[in-house]
Amino acid sequence: MLGPGCRSFPVGLYVPDATLDALAGSEYEEELDPRAIQRTLRESFAYAGGPLELSPWAYYRLDRQPALGPFSPEALADPGAAALQGLRAGDLVLVKNPRAQSLGITLTFAQFTFYDHLGVLVERAGRFFVCDSWPSFHPLGSAPDFAARFRGGVRATALTKFLAHYETLAFVRLPDEHKNTALARAALASLEEDIRYDPHHDPQDPALSCSEYICHLLERAGYAVPGAACPVAANDSLHRLLASLGFVRAAYLVPDQFAELPGACAVGTLSRHPTRSSALAERCAFELLHAHFAVHARVADYLAVQRFTLLRYRDNVQLFLGWALGYCAARELTDPETIRHELERMLPLFFRPRPAPPPAHP
Repeated sequence: MLGPGCRSFPVGLYVPDATLDALAGSEYEEELDPRAIQRTLRESFAYAGGPLELSPWAYYRLDRQPALGPFSPEALADPGAAALQGLRAGDLVLVKNPRAQSLGITLTFAQFTFYDHLGVLVERAGRFFVCDSWPSFHPLGSAPDFAARFRGGVRATALTKFLAHYETLAFVRLPDEHKNTALARAALASLEEDIRYDPHHDPQDPALSCSEYICHLLERAGYAVPGAACPVAANDSLHRLLASLGFVRAAYLVPDQFAELPGACAVGTLSRHPTRSSALAERCAFELLHAHFAVHARVADYLAVQRFTLLRYRDNVQLFLGWALGYCAARELTDPETIRHELERMLPLFFRPRPAPPPAHP
């Protein structure tokens, strides 16, 4: 059960008890012994290293062979920088944030999705910017639900500042060069149109979520947009959590769908991951957690309340992700099937059922 501190300032002021209850408790042991895990990994996986921690100050261009880097965010101010070679205005920018909310988004949908947000790369005054629809949290005043406290609109953020908030940026190019130029031009024009952010992703609302905003720009550039939205997973614990926060729609457009548009191709990856091995390991680890959730079906087994950011990883989940990255990076694994096989073997080490409480005496 959640202790009284979890219901105090600030989380308890902004979310109902139903949210806290939906994230209470886990059926798995959360406090694992790292030394015991390391001993098992050494004996069963021949791995004597530890979990991999990513630096927030170093980025790598992972689609190059070998990978380029490390680069500081500030080193990418010049569009001619080596780490930005081949990127163009009009490229879509799909991003993954490093916080637990990213796993929450992955668990939300029936099909596996990885990226959390997206924008459009533009060039202005000789520098790259990213145009996106983005909110900030507004703690003051009344709001009908937690989601409604996120208010904002369309902005242009220098790429150096934008990427510093994210773990991985994937650049995706659509096939028509002239339409891509029009897409970048439409993004810059939209900065003068007072487009508000839509936290509820309501297609009837003239405000626009990040994915609705990109659809708006694509249509103006003459491109087709993704078809059916991605359905929310049929999971009671997830539905209770989403409803308590004000997210009540049955399906949403997600960033991954834009990478699957006809003719779309990946043209670059900037990441805090120092190797392609660790980046692939994280994607495969998220995919396995998504599949595990589909069977075991409790959000609280993966995520818990954090007083200042709402969500945190359960400790055992955090350990799994760190060791998955460290192991695959050390082995220099780059085949997704091999990575999945190895991480499937590893996963039970971190998901140990909590012992049943002893029976109460009469």
